[in-house]
Amino acid sequence: MTEEHAHERGLRVLCLDSGGLRGLVPLAVLQNLKTRTGKEPHELFDLVCGTSTGGILAILLGLLKVPVDECVELYEKLGKEVFEVGWLSKVKDLVTNRARYSSEALERCIKDTIRERVRALNLKPSGKPAEPGHDPDLLLSDVPPNPDPSSPTPRVFVVARRGQGIFLFRSYRDTIDAGAAGTSDACVWQAARATSATPGFFEPMEIGRHRYVDGGLGHNNPALDALVEYEHIDAWSGRPIACIVSLGTGIKTIKTVDQVCSQPSCPG
Repeated sequence: MTEEHAHERGLRVLCLDSGGLRGLVPLAVLQNLKTRTGKEPHELFDLVCGTSTGGILAILLGLLKVPVDECVELYEKLGKEVFEVGWLSKVKDLVTNRARYSSEALERCIKDTIRERVRALNLKPSGKPAEPGHDPDLLLSDVPPNPDPSSPTPRVFVVARRGQGIFLFRSYRDTIDAGAAGTSDACVWQAARATSATPGFFEPMEIGRHRYVDGGLGHNNPALDALVEYEHIDAWSGRPIACIVSLGTGIKTIKTVDQVCSQPSCPG
């Protein structure tokens, strides 16, 4: 540790896995953490990252500072309007244009939330309006990191894939590979759509000449990506990591061998 960082606390990192509707599981954990500390996630962590639906949560909790209790309500709304008609209806609706419908519903919900938070946080969007007469779009770089304890804003990134490689949508620019493996110039809603664009369930997100899909393939848990990113952030050079809170979305009940063999269908 350098002398410059000798009196600073270690960095706290929050990583949120993909999981569809089960994204309510990490939210329940974060509610408990809020009860214990009296602080929202954006006040507790220096870096918040996520993949797919975990990426949406990272944007809501870290970038837009949606209180965790409100985030639960919003996520339940997403479940009814988006995920239930996306993931849960895929098999019976193979012949319909379900992916396009789900993508449009997700995009609409995200944009509505962004508009509300822009007003609540008094943000100043600088992106080009989607249509003439519309409000400017909020860019990732419009919500830069702010370590001020009176009004903290963590660094946020979400994981997507572009071609065969990983691509990070970041809220900050000061990385040694800025512009090569990620960007902060995209709109917030585009980042949310890109990280959650699960093939077969949602349409790919097209930005310029590139197409982006869900980063879950190989990067479902973004903890390793967070460690690599930590090494690339100049401002954190020499500052240690105090903790990494990596939240999954639960697993199905695992049957023991005895339970399997006690079933009538078990041979022998």
